[in-house]
Amino acid sequence: MSSLPPPRSDYPHSPDNPHPKHSQLAFVCVGAGRGVRFGGDKLAERLGSRTVFAAALGALVRAAPEALMVVVVCDAMLEFWRDQLSPECPQARFVSGGDRRQDSVRAGVLYAAQAGADVVAVHDAARPLVDPEDVEAVINAVGGVAGAILSARISDTVKRVDGNGMVVDTLPREKLRSALTPQVFQIATLLEVWQRADLKRVWTDEATLLEAAGIPVSSSRGILDRLVGSGQTGASEPGAPRHALELPVAAELLGGTDVEVFFAGAEHSPENLVVWLPQSKLLFGGCLVRPIETRGLGNQADADLDAWGPSVRAAKMRYPDARLVVPSHGAPGGSELLDRTVALVNIELASRLE
Repeated sequence: MSSLPPPRSDYPHSPDNPHPKHSQLAFVCVGAGRGVRFGGDKLAERLGSRTVFAAALGALVRAAPEALMVVVVCDAMLEFWRDQLSPECPQARFVSGGDRRQDSVRAGVLYAAQAGADVVAVHDAARPLVDPEDVEAVINAVGGVAGAILSARISDTVKRVDGNGMVVDTLPREKLRSALTPQVFQIATLLEVWQRADLKRVWTDEATLLEAAGIPVSSSRGILDRLVGSGQTGASEPGAPRHALELPVAAELLGGTDVEVFFAGAEHSPENLVVWLPQSKLLFGGCLVRPIETRGLGNQADADLDAWGPSVRAAKMRYPDARLVVPSHGAPGGSELLDRTVALVNIELASRLE
Protein backbone atom coordinates (compact mmCIF):
# COMPACT_ATOMS: atom_id res chain seq x y z
CA MET A 1 0.00 0.00 0.00
CA SER A 2 1.36 3.39 -0.95
CA SER A 3 1.96 6.09 1.64
CA LEU A 4 -0.82 8.55 2.33
CA PRO A 5 -0.69 11.86 0.45
CA PRO A 6 -0.28 14.85 2.76
CA PRO A 7 -3.35 16.83 3.82
CA ARG A 8 -3.90 20.08 1.95
CA SER A 9 -4.75 23.47 3.42
CA ASP A 10 -7.51 23.96 0.81
CA TYR A 11 -9.71 21.09 2.01
CA PRO A 12 -13.22 22.44 2.43
CA HIS A 13 -13.22 21.43 6.13
CA SER A 14 -9.78 22.77 6.97
CA PRO A 15 -9.26 25.52 9.60
CA ASP A 16 -8.41 27.91 6.77
CA ASN A 17 -11.76 27.26 5.06
CA PRO A 18 -14.30 26.35 7.77
CA HIS A 19 -17.93 25.39 7.18
CA PRO A 20 -20.32 24.92 10.08
CA LYS A 21 -22.41 22.08 8.63
CA HIS A 22 -20.65 18.68 8.60
CA SER A 23 -17.40 20.62 9.17
CA GLN A 24 -15.63 17.48 10.40
CA LEU A 25 -17.24 15.00 8.03
CA ALA A 26 -15.33 12.96 5.47
CA PHE A 27 -16.63 10.62 2.81
CA VAL A 28 -14.63 7.49 2.04
CA CYS A 29 -15.81 6.17 -1.32
CA VAL A 30 -14.39 2.71 -1.90
CA GLY A 31 -13.76 1.45 -5.42
CA ALA A 32 -10.68 -0.75 -5.13
CA GLY A 33 -12.34 -4.06 -6.05
CA ARG A 34 -11.33 -6.11 -9.04
CA GLY A 35 -14.87 -6.70 -10.38
CA VAL A 36 -14.45 -10.48 -10.34
CA ARG A 37 -18.15 -11.23 -9.79
CA PHE A 38 -19.20 -8.65 -12.39
CA GLY A 39 -16.63 -9.83 -14.93
CA GLY A 40 -14.95 -6.47 -15.41
CA ASP A 41 -14.63 -2.98 -13.99
CA LYS A 42 -18.26 -2.07 -13.32
CA LEU A 43 -17.22 1.34 -12.00
CA ALA A 44 -16.10 2.33 -15.51
CA GLU A 45 -19.46 1.40 -17.03
CA ARG A 46 -21.49 4.40 -18.11
CA LEU A 47 -24.80 5.64 -16.76
CA GLY A 48 -25.79 8.21 -19.32
CA SER A 49 -22.79 10.47 -19.81
CA ARG A 50 -21.05 9.57 -16.53
CA THR A 51 -19.28 6.54 -15.15
CA VAL A 52 -20.78 4.59 -12.28
CA PHE A 53 -17.95 5.90 -10.09
CA ALA A 54 -18.63 9.53 -11.01
CA ALA A 55 -22.36 9.13 -10.37
CA ALA A 56 -21.67 7.72 -6.90
CA LEU A 57 -19.40 10.63 -6.02
CA GLY A 58 -21.98 13.06 -7.37
CA ALA A 59 -24.63 11.77 -4.98
CA LEU A 60 -22.32 12.19 -2.00
CA VAL A 61 -21.28 15.70 -3.02
CA ARG A 62 -24.92 16.74 -3.38
CA ALA A 63 -25.59 15.57 0.17
CA ALA A 64 -22.62 17.37 1.77
CA PRO A 65 -20.66 19.44 -0.75
CA GLU A 66 -18.27 20.82 1.89
CA ALA A 67 -17.13 17.43 3.20
CA LEU A 68 -13.71 15.96 2.51
CA MET A 69 -13.89 13.33 -0.23
CA VAL A 70 -11.44 10.42 0.04
CA VAL A 71 -11.53 8.10 -2.97
CA VAL A 72 -9.96 4.68 -2.46
CA VAL A 73 -8.92 2.72 -5.56
CA CYS A 74 -6.47 -0.03 -6.34
CA ASP A 75 -2.91 1.15 -6.84
CA ALA A 76 -2.83 0.13 -10.51
CA MET A 77 -5.87 2.34 -11.28
CA LEU A 78 -4.90 5.30 -9.12
CA GLU A 79 -3.78 7.63 -11.91
CA PHE A 80 -6.59 6.50 -14.22
CA TRP A 81 -9.30 7.37 -11.72
CA ARG A 82 -7.56 10.55 -10.68
CA ASP A 83 -7.70 11.72 -14.31
CA GLN A 84 -11.28 10.53 -14.76
CA LEU A 85 -12.82 11.88 -11.56
CA SER A 86 -10.87 15.02 -10.67
CA PRO A 87 -12.59 17.26 -13.28
CA GLU A 88 -16.02 16.49 -11.78
CA CYS A 89 -14.88 16.23 -8.17
CA PRO A 90 -11.82 18.47 -7.76
CA GLN A 91 -11.95 18.20 -3.96
CA ALA A 92 -11.36 14.45 -4.11
CA ARG A 93 -8.15 12.99 -2.67
CA PHE A 94 -7.04 9.60 -3.94
CA VAL A 95 -5.66 6.82 -1.76
CA SER A 96 -4.45 3.35 -2.70
CA GLY A 97 -6.58 0.54 -1.32
CA GLY A 98 -5.76 -2.94 -0.11
CA ASP A 99 -6.50 -6.49 -1.19
CA ARG A 100 -9.79 -6.62 0.72
CA ARG A 101 -12.61 -4.11 1.04
CA GLN A 102 -11.94 -3.77 4.78
CA ASP A 103 -8.29 -2.87 4.06
CA SER A 104 -9.39 -0.20 1.58
CA VAL A 105 -11.90 1.26 4.02
CA ARG A 106 -9.25 1.38 6.73
CA ALA A 107 -6.80 3.17 4.43
CA GLY A 108 -9.41 5.77 3.57
CA VAL A 109 -10.51 6.30 7.17
CA LEU A 110 -6.92 6.65 8.40
CA TYR A 111 -6.36 9.31 5.74
CA ALA A 112 -9.53 11.13 6.76
CA ALA A 113 -8.48 11.03 10.42
CA GLN A 114 -5.05 12.40 9.53
CA ALA A 115 -6.79 15.23 7.66
CA GLY A 116 -8.80 16.20 10.73
CA ALA A 117 -12.20 14.54 10.23
CA ASP A 118 -13.94 12.95 13.20
CA VAL A 119 -16.98 11.48 11.39
CA VAL A 120 -16.69 9.30 8.32
CA ALA A 121 -19.32 8.10 5.85
CA VAL A 122 -18.16 4.95 4.05
CA HIS A 123 -19.80 4.37 0.67
CA ASP A 124 -19.32 1.71 -1.99
CA ALA A 125 -18.68 3.30 -5.40
CA ALA A 126 -20.71 0.48 -6.99
CA ARG A 127 -23.88 2.09 -5.52
CA PRO A 128 -24.32 5.11 -7.82
CA LEU A 129 -28.06 5.70 -7.33
CA VAL A 130 -28.06 6.37 -3.62
CA ASP A 131 -30.38 9.29 -2.89
CA PRO A 132 -28.64 12.37 -1.42
CA GLU A 133 -31.54 12.69 1.05
CA ASP A 134 -30.73 9.21 2.33
CA VAL A 135 -27.07 10.17 2.63
CA GLU A 136 -27.98 13.20 4.73
CA ALA A 137 -30.40 11.17 6.86
CA VAL A 138 -27.85 8.52 7.79
CA ILE A 139 -25.21 11.18 8.51
CA ASN A 140 -27.62 12.96 10.82
CA ALA A 141 -28.41 9.67 12.56
CA VAL A 142 -24.88 9.66 13.99
CA GLY A 143 -25.54 11.94 16.88
CA GLY A 144 -26.37 9.96 19.96
CA VAL A 145 -24.79 6.78 18.58
CA ALA A 146 -21.34 5.85 17.33
CA GLY A 147 -22.52 4.35 14.05
CA ALA A 148 -25.46 4.33 11.62
CA ILE A 149 -26.14 2.43 8.41
CA LEU A 150 -28.49 2.93 5.49
CA SER A 151 -30.75 -0.10 5.18
CA ALA A 152 -33.74 -1.60 3.37
CA ARG A 153 -36.37 -4.03 4.51
CA ILE A 154 -36.09 -7.60 3.25
CA SER A 155 -39.03 -8.83 1.16
CA ASP A 156 -37.65 -12.33 0.49
CA THR A 157 -38.37 -15.26 2.74
CA VAL A 158 -35.13 -16.06 4.58
CA LYS A 159 -34.31 -19.59 5.77
CA ARG A 160 -31.68 -20.70 8.26
CA VAL A 161 -29.98 -23.99 7.40
CA ASP A 162 -27.67 -26.35 9.22
CA GLY A 163 -24.28 -27.66 8.11
CA ASN A 164 -25.96 -30.25 5.89
CA GLY A 165 -28.06 -27.73 4.05
CA MET A 166 -31.27 -28.75 5.83
CA VAL A 167 -33.72 -25.98 6.67
CA VAL A 168 -33.81 -25.31 10.40
CA ASP A 169 -36.34 -22.48 10.53
CA THR A 170 -37.67 -19.36 8.85
CA LEU A 171 -36.45 -16.02 10.14
CA PRO A 172 -39.10 -13.36 10.81
CA ARG A 173 -38.28 -10.74 8.20
CA GLU A 174 -40.05 -7.93 10.06
CA LYS A 175 -36.82 -7.35 11.96
CA LEU A 176 -34.41 -8.11 9.10
CA ARG A 177 -32.71 -5.43 7.00
CA SER A 178 -30.33 -5.43 4.04
CA ALA A 179 -27.29 -3.33 4.90
CA LEU A 180 -26.60 -0.62 2.32
CA THR A 181 -24.16 2.28 2.17
CA PRO A 182 -23.26 4.88 3.27
CA GLN A 183 -22.40 3.64 6.71
CA VAL A 184 -21.41 6.46 9.05
CA PHE A 185 -19.18 6.21 12.12
CA GLN A 186 -17.39 8.27 14.70
CA ILE A 187 -13.76 7.84 13.60
CA ALA A 188 -12.56 7.48 17.20
CA THR A 189 -14.86 4.48 17.61
CA LEU A 190 -13.56 2.82 14.45
CA LEU A 191 -9.97 3.33 15.54
CA GLU A 192 -10.79 1.77 18.90
CA VAL A 193 -12.48 -1.34 17.50
CA TRP A 194 -9.68 -1.81 14.96
CA GLN A 195 -7.16 -1.86 17.80
CA ARG A 196 -9.09 -4.71 19.42
CA ALA A 197 -9.99 -6.60 16.24
CA ASP A 198 -8.09 -9.41 14.56
CA LEU A 199 -7.22 -7.63 11.32
CA LYS A 200 -6.65 -10.98 9.56
CA ARG A 201 -10.30 -11.84 10.01
CA VAL A 202 -12.68 -10.97 7.15
CA TRP A 203 -15.75 -8.82 7.79
CA THR A 204 -18.21 -7.53 5.21
CA ASP A 205 -18.77 -4.12 6.76
CA GLU A 206 -17.46 -2.03 9.62
CA ALA A 207 -20.81 -2.08 11.43
CA THR A 208 -20.07 -5.75 12.13
CA LEU A 209 -17.09 -4.75 14.26
CA LEU A 210 -19.13 -2.30 16.31
CA GLU A 211 -21.84 -4.92 16.84
CA ALA A 212 -19.26 -7.47 18.03
CA ALA A 213 -17.93 -4.91 20.50
CA GLY A 214 -21.41 -4.23 21.87
CA ILE A 215 -21.49 -0.70 20.43
CA PRO A 216 -24.97 0.40 19.25
CA VAL A 217 -25.47 0.98 15.53
CA SER A 218 -28.54 2.77 14.23
CA SER A 219 -30.42 1.76 11.05
CA SER A 220 -31.82 4.41 8.69
CA ARG A 221 -34.30 3.27 6.04
CA GLY A 222 -33.87 4.51 2.47
CA ILE A 223 -36.42 6.59 0.60
CA LEU A 224 -37.74 3.82 -1.67
CA ASP A 225 -38.01 1.49 1.30
CA ARG A 226 -40.03 4.13 3.16
CA LEU A 227 -42.32 4.69 0.18
CA VAL A 228 -43.07 0.98 -0.13
CA GLY A 229 -43.51 0.59 3.61
CA SER A 230 -45.94 3.51 3.79
CA GLY A 231 -48.05 2.19 0.92
CA GLN A 232 -47.35 5.22 -1.29
CA THR A 233 -46.51 2.93 -4.18
CA GLY A 234 -49.86 1.19 -3.81
CA ALA A 235 -48.14 -2.12 -3.06
CA SER A 236 -50.06 -2.79 0.14
CA GLU A 237 -53.54 -2.08 -1.27
CA PRO A 238 -55.23 -4.83 -3.31
CA GLY A 239 -56.54 -3.41 -6.54
CA ALA A 240 -54.87 -0.06 -5.93
CA PRO A 241 -53.97 2.08 -8.93
CA ARG A 242 -50.51 1.55 -10.28
CA HIS A 243 -48.02 4.33 -9.65
CA ALA A 244 -44.86 5.63 -11.24
CA LEU A 245 -42.29 7.39 -9.10
CA GLU A 246 -40.19 9.95 -10.93
CA LEU A 247 -36.63 10.30 -9.65
CA PRO A 248 -35.28 13.70 -10.74
CA VAL A 249 -32.28 13.30 -8.41
CA ALA A 250 -31.32 10.01 -10.03
CA ALA A 251 -31.82 11.58 -13.44
CA GLU A 252 -29.32 14.30 -12.56
CA LEU A 253 -26.84 11.73 -11.26
CA LEU A 254 -27.15 9.89 -14.56
CA GLY A 255 -26.12 12.96 -16.50
CA GLY A 256 -29.56 13.94 -17.78
CA THR A 257 -30.85 10.42 -18.31
CA ASP A 258 -34.51 10.11 -17.36
CA VAL A 259 -35.35 7.48 -14.75
CA GLU A 260 -38.74 6.10 -13.78
CA VAL A 261 -39.55 3.66 -10.98
CA PHE A 262 -42.85 1.87 -11.54
CA PHE A 263 -45.02 -0.40 -9.43
CA ALA A 264 -46.79 -2.69 -11.91
CA GLY A 265 -48.57 -4.74 -9.24
CA ALA A 266 -47.97 -7.75 -7.05
CA GLU A 267 -46.08 -10.71 -8.53
CA HIS A 268 -43.16 -12.70 -7.09
CA SER A 269 -43.36 -10.36 -4.12
CA PRO A 270 -46.10 -7.89 -3.15
CA GLU A 271 -43.95 -4.79 -3.48
CA ASN A 272 -41.41 -5.19 -6.27
CA LEU A 273 -40.57 -2.11 -8.33
CA VAL A 274 -39.22 -1.94 -11.88
CA VAL A 275 -36.84 0.74 -13.17
CA TRP A 276 -37.07 2.22 -16.67
CA LEU A 277 -34.36 4.18 -18.51
CA PRO A 278 -36.20 5.55 -21.59
CA GLN A 279 -33.15 6.88 -23.46
CA SER A 280 -31.58 3.42 -23.35
CA LYS A 281 -34.95 1.63 -23.54
CA LEU A 282 -33.68 -0.44 -20.64
CA LEU A 283 -36.09 -2.10 -18.20
CA PHE A 284 -34.80 -3.50 -14.91
CA GLY A 285 -37.57 -5.97 -14.12
CA GLY A 286 -36.27 -7.43 -10.89
CA CYS A 287 -38.42 -10.20 -9.49
CA LEU A 288 -41.25 -9.33 -11.88
CA VAL A 289 -39.32 -11.07 -14.68
CA ARG A 290 -38.04 -14.64 -14.80
CA PRO A 291 -34.85 -15.41 -16.79
CA ILE A 292 -35.31 -17.11 -20.14
CA GLU A 293 -33.45 -20.26 -19.08
CA THR A 294 -35.63 -20.98 -16.06
CA ARG A 295 -38.34 -23.64 -16.05
CA GLY A 296 -40.27 -22.41 -13.04
CA LEU A 297 -41.21 -19.46 -10.88
CA GLY A 298 -38.78 -20.11 -8.03
CA ASN A 299 -39.76 -19.53 -4.41
CA GLN A 300 -43.47 -18.64 -4.36
CA ALA A 301 -43.89 -18.09 -0.63
CA ASP A 302 -44.76 -14.41 -1.16
CA ALA A 303 -46.01 -14.63 -4.73
CA ASP A 304 -49.45 -13.49 -5.89
CA LEU A 305 -49.98 -15.82 -8.85
CA ASP A 306 -53.34 -14.33 -9.81
CA ALA A 307 -51.81 -10.84 -10.04
CA TRP A 308 -48.42 -11.79 -11.50
CA GLY A 309 -49.54 -12.18 -15.13
CA PRO A 310 -51.53 -8.92 -15.20
CA SER A 311 -48.62 -7.12 -13.54
CA VAL A 312 -46.22 -8.29 -16.26
CA ARG A 313 -48.68 -7.24 -18.94
CA ALA A 314 -49.03 -3.82 -17.25
CA ALA A 315 -45.27 -3.35 -17.41
CA LYS A 316 -45.18 -4.46 -21.04
CA MET A 317 -47.96 -2.05 -21.96
CA ARG A 318 -46.22 0.82 -20.17
CA TYR A 319 -42.84 0.09 -21.77
CA PRO A 320 -43.64 -1.40 -25.22
CA ASP A 321 -40.35 -0.13 -26.65
CA ALA A 322 -38.09 -1.97 -24.17
CA ARG A 323 -35.05 -3.23 -26.06
CA LEU A 324 -33.29 -4.80 -23.08
CA VAL A 325 -35.04 -6.42 -20.13
CA VAL A 326 -32.99 -7.33 -17.05
CA PRO A 327 -34.44 -10.06 -14.81
CA SER A 328 -33.63 -10.55 -11.14
CA HIS A 329 -31.37 -13.49 -12.02
CA GLY A 330 -29.90 -14.74 -15.28
CA ALA A 331 -28.97 -13.04 -18.52
CA PRO A 332 -30.76 -9.96 -19.90
CA GLY A 333 -32.91 -10.32 -22.98
CA GLY A 334 -35.73 -8.64 -24.84
CA SER A 335 -39.49 -8.50 -24.32
CA GLU A 336 -39.59 -12.26 -24.77
CA LEU A 337 -38.62 -12.49 -21.09
CA LEU A 338 -41.91 -10.83 -20.22
CA ASP A 339 -43.86 -13.25 -22.42
CA ARG A 340 -41.94 -16.18 -20.96
CA THR A 341 -42.79 -15.08 -17.44
CA VAL A 342 -46.51 -14.86 -18.23
CA ALA A 343 -46.36 -18.35 -19.78
CA LEU A 344 -44.69 -19.76 -16.65
CA VAL A 345 -47.33 -18.17 -14.43
CA ASN A 346 -50.11 -19.64 -16.58
CA ILE A 347 -48.51 -23.09 -16.46
CA GLU A 348 -48.29 -22.90 -12.67
CA LEU A 349 -51.93 -21.75 -12.35
CA ALA A 350 -53.09 -24.55 -14.64
CA SER A 351 -51.18 -27.17 -12.65
CA ARG A 352 -53.00 -26.11 -9.51
CA LEU A 353 -56.33 -26.83 -11.15
CA GLU A 354 -55.42 -30.42 -11.99
